[in-house]
Amino acid sequence: MAARNVMNGPFRIIATLMRRVFDVLRGIDMAIWGMIFVRAVGLGPLAGVMAVFVQDLGLFGKLYAESTNQPTTNHHVA
Repeated sequence: MAARNVMNGPFRIIATLMRRVFDVLRGIDMAIWGMIFVRAVGLGPLAGVMAVFVQDLGLFGKLYAESTNQPTTNHHVA
């Protein structure tokens, strides 16, 4: 949903918003996410797992959006 060449027309705003969400998720350090989730769910492994998940969600979302944006070249071998 964050790829620019997939979301055309009026849905382009969704792609822009998704890219900004992924930027925010990647931009906040994992330690900060950990502190936020420790406050939300308490001390334990769940807070750490949630921090890693949110950080990686932003990373993978950005990577998949950029890989989808790459133009595909068809090399025909005779």
